[in-house]
Amino acid sequence: MIERYRHFPFPLNVYAHLLVRSGCNLDWLHYGLFANASDSFAQAQAHSTELLLERLVPAPASVLEVGTGMGATMSMLLARGYDVTGVNPDAGQIAYANERFGTGEKIICSRWEDFVPDRQWDQVLFQESAQYIAPADIFGGAARALKPGGKLLILDEVGLRRAYEGEQGLNLLSDYMAASAANGFTLDEHLDLSKLAAPTVDHMLKSADELRDELIEQVGATTGQIDGLNASNLAYREKYRDGRYGYARLVFSKT
Repeated sequence: MIERYRHFPFPLNVYAHLLVRSGCNLDWLHYGLFANASDSFAQAQAHSTELLLERLVPAPASVLEVGTGMGATMSMLLARGYDVTGVNPDAGQIAYANERFGTGEKIICSRWEDFVPDRQWDQVLFQESAQYIAPADIFGGAARALKPGGKLLILDEVGLRRAYEGEQGLNLLSDYMAASAANGFTLDEHLDLSKLAAPTVDHMLKSADELRDELIEQVGATTGQIDGLNASNLAYREKYRDGRYGYARLVFSKT
């Protein structure tokens, strides 16, 4: 199993190992959303996907998934009768998706910012990939890729406020709202999932500390990388606690 993800870019290789050692099948790399304190990480990830699926347009609609990860969500959508295309800049993840689920041929290796659609879809889906893309690029690209009346679904971490002017961080929810309006979208739903997502950070901190030797010897991470990742997660935990970071399900319509 390790050989499947050792080549992933850091920190994805580390997260993949932590998830596998938590009992997950490595279907996803995304956060778990803990409906109950007793949930396993695998159950929390499954709950996240359930929250995603319940806001999809009905099959057999066409869906463009931006950031396909391990390919599990695309595989589920194909099995439900959707016409799915994927966009992913990481050839390693595409290869894994093809080996595991046979979905590789449906995934275009490209950054979203460079992607030029040759058709339009009923829905564009971002599952923990929007945070890496500027809001203007998210909504500008979605405006080109969606049919009139099409839906844009984002399930991801969001910035809620900055502690001081110039502080760097996750895309602000207010910037999503501004970019959506500027590109002809209206907001259908904002579901706050912050309390369900926050335990993921605690889980990753605990696991990285317990499995430090494995991460170095088996995954190939360096001590400096692990220390840096833990420092980043500690900062994330603090930002969740003081309301600077959150997690949301956002649904927009192209008007």
